[in-house]
Amino acid sequence: MEEKSSSTTAYVSARNRDSPLTEDIVSKVEELNITKEEGSNQGYNGEITSDDYWRERSSDNDITNTKVTDPSHKLVIDTWNRVKSKYKNYEMVAGVLLFRNIFEAAPEAKELFDFAKGKDDEEIFRSIKFSLHSKKVIGAIDEVVGMLSSRLEDLVIFLTDLGQYHATYGILPAHYSIVGKALINTLKSALSEEFTEKVKESWIRAYELISSTMIKGGEKT
Repeated sequence: MEEKSSSTTAYVSARNRDSPLTEDIVSKVEELNITKEEGSNQGYNGEITSDDYWRERSSDNDITNTKVTDPSHKLVIDTWNRVKSKYKNYEMVAGVLLFRNIFEAAPEAKELFDFAKGKDDEEIFRSIKFSLHSKKVIGAIDEVVGMLSSRLEDLVIFLTDLGQYHATYGILPAHYSIVGKALINTLKSALSEEFTEKVKESWIRAYELISSTMIKGGEKT
């Protein structure tokens, strides 16, 4: 049986819609006593359907065509730093929000992860393997955002390698739009009224560049 945290309080209550989601998740994260162990995920070749959320990619959606001084990058960096400063355990808070949004949009995505297969949300978000994996994902986002300011060449290499890695686990191009929408909804919840239309557009633009680079990397496997 997979080890869980010692807290008896439910980690995320998907049924509790009376209290604000982010505040609920923050309180649950603070109640948990997470210990470290090695976690893993497991690939799956099933296709996840997605709505047409993202704009059609064009040749402009290439990270190598962007400038370091792109003002949208600064807004992405500033708002991400705001998330980090706003929440003490931002990796866990953002991780739960992100994966909760992914699994709500595409429940079949649970088959991609051994910590989620055949489990309900409470079991998933209380598991140590989930906490470790989500921290790695948010850590990767943190690294990507940090490279946007001045290290675009390094970012291309990082994202290409990341795309290749994810492709070996059965991640398909269609999956990226689901994650993108989940990320936007995560930022909307985390930033609340600070999540303006301009912030949204900046993150969409950034994610289009990030995902297109990762997809190209995945095609090299």
